[in-house]
Amino acid sequence: MWHFDYGVMDDYPNLVTETRPPRTEYAAGDPFSHLLTPGISVRRSISEGRPLFALKQYLVHGVVSEIEHLRYVRFLGIVGISLLAWSLYRLLARSGHPRFRSFCVAAIACTTLPFQVWVHWADPATHPFAAALSGFAALMADRASSSSRVRKWAPAGGAVVLLSSAHALYQPAAMFYWVFAAVILLDRERVPREMFRKSGWHSAIGAAGLAAAYGMAFLGSTLYPARPVRFGIAPDLPDRLAWLLHPFQHALGFAVPSPHQWLPPDGGSILPFTLLIVIAAGLPPFLRSAGGGARSKYGVAALFLFLCFLPFLAAETRSMYRLLAAPSALIVLYAYFGVEGLARAFRFRILPGFVAGAAAIACVLAASYQVRVLLVEPQVEEMEYLRGALTEGDLSRVRHLYIVQPTPRTTLAPLRNHYLGRPSSQNRWISRAMVLALLSETAPAHTRIPVTTVRFDEPLTPLPDSLVVDLRNLGTLP
Repeated sequence: MWHFDYGVMDDYPNLVTETRPPRTEYAAGDPFSHLLTPGISVRRSISEGRPLFALKQYLVHGVVSEIEHLRYVRFLGIVGISLLAWSLYRLLARSGHPRFRSFCVAAIACTTLPFQVWVHWADPATHPFAAALSGFAALMADRASSSSRVRKWAPAGGAVVLLSSAHALYQPAAMFYWVFAAVILLDRERVPREMFRKSGWHSAIGAAGLAAAYGMAFLGSTLYPARPVRFGIAPDLPDRLAWLLHPFQHALGFAVPSPHQWLPPDGGSILPFTLLIVIAAGLPPFLRSAGGGARSKYGVAALFLFLCFLPFLAAETRSMYRLLAAPSALIVLYAYFGVEGLARAFRFRILPGFVAGAAAIACVLAASYQVRVLLVEPQVEEMEYLRGALTEGDLSRVRHLYIVQPTPRTTLAPLRNHYLGRPSSQNRWISRAMVLALLSETAPAHTRIPVTTVRFDEPLTPLPDSLVVDLRNLGTLP
């Protein structure tokens, strides 16, 4: 990933619109020109209640102006994921879990598919920092709930500030607050009354963070009106709530996708079913042995899982892998608690360490393979194909460029599932931005050539002296 020069989807529009000066030239009457206007990414981020993410877009793309420089932004994402994994590891270790098991659980939680999507892509490089900030907020909330009455408010205020900052970066990543809270309340707390009291503190701070997030979104949408669908509740709310009854299938079915028949990538594999059994059988004895009122903890565990899935109640949830980081991590945590509970019930002490170690090795190896084969290499091949098509001819004689989009089954990976194996050029405005970004680097004198994107099923009647780039030739699933 570090050695490759490539972009992914929104990376190309960001390079075109946020680089100063912006690289935006359009044909007359271009229907997509409003999606590639200078500064649109910053304005859109503010309108969606993410002012810190907007600041990141402005600062990063003021420096990063070439496709090859995106590797440094992706490295920032690696640093963020490492910080988050270390924080989760430290919390588990301080809660009394052996360091080896804590390390393995943190490694598994931070190598699921949502993190694989984050790590291969420059645009969400700050999402792991939002998750880490929310974890620090949970730790400060715990400190506030354990302090004397006079000393409560400083850490409580700090927790609200940290959680609000996480929301200002990326709201779904801020749901990691509940992952850290689950470790603190379900595992560490032994007295029922204290568990209820601390749950109230965590809930109040979480609600304050959500209120701040809503306020930022409201003010941002007032400054830069956004699409109403971004702020509405899902119109199919009953179906969406029913969908939430199957979080194991939808969260961890995506954790280790594979082209093999025994582990299909559609969320229906044996892995989520196995985890469901482990959690259902092992979590009750774990919570009973942890003390603090097992029945009450059942409700808290279910509540935290629901709160992690809150972003899915929004009317628009197209980027679903990016939303699954917190739910996937929480289910990994519950599965570990389940294994611990089974080991305690059957007095099989070596079981948790063996399972955690084997699962961590498998997940890290699978993540390494998938990031390279299913995410990075397809994007590199697509960009090089387009770069070669633009540079192999004499652009001085070209008066118009036609980009034929890939078909819905076009892929350069062994499988295709949402982000996996999906060409960035599938979106018409992104394919246009790819052309502008590549031309500005390889042939800056020809960035004013009019570009027309054509759907894969639309008739094509090119003008004289035109160059046609047919992206349907990239590759097709069998």
